[in-house]
Amino acid sequence: MLISSATQANPVTQANQASTASTASNSLDTAINPNGQLNSNSFLQLLVSEMQNQDPLQSSSGGSSGTSGTQFITQLAMFSMLQQMTSMAQTDQSILNSQSISSGAEMLGKQVTLNDGNGGNVSGVVSAVALNNGSAEVTVNNQAYPVSDITNISQ
Repeated sequence: MLISSATQANPVTQANQASTASTASNSLDTAINPNGQLNSNSFLQLLVSEMQNQDPLQSSSGGSSGTSGTQFITQLAMFSMLQQMTSMAQTDQSILNSQSISSGAEMLGKQVTLNDGNGGNVSGVVSAVALNNGSAEVTVNNQAYPVSDITNISQ
C-alpha cells in the first residue's frame, strides 16, 4: 500500500485508512446477496460503512479519501430513487397478478381448448383458477395449465 508523505505524518489518518479499507471490504462481502448481486440493502450497507469510516481530519471538499457532502446527498438521492423504483416494480407485479387472476376467473365454467405442451390439444371445462409464481393457471380435467396456453374459449 503506497502512502503519501502527508498521510505518513498523521498516524490517525493511516489507521483510519486501514480501517476504512478493511471495513469496506468486509461490508462489500456482506452486502452482496446470495445470488452475487447488489440490492438496495447492499447499497445502504455500503453507504453506512462509508459514513462510519470517514476521516474527520480530511476536508469535506472532496479530498482523496473523503466523500464530500454533495456526494453523500447524491448517494442518498440515488438510494431514494432505488427504493421508489423497487416499490413501483412491486406495485406493477401486484397489478399484473390481479389482472391475470381476473382473466382466469372469467373462464370458470367455460369450455376451453388449450395446448397441452406436447404438441396436442386438450378440451374441457375450466374448474379452477390459481396464481402460481405470478402466472395465472386454469384447471381443466384436473390438470393445471397456464392461461397463455388457451387457444379457444366457448360457452
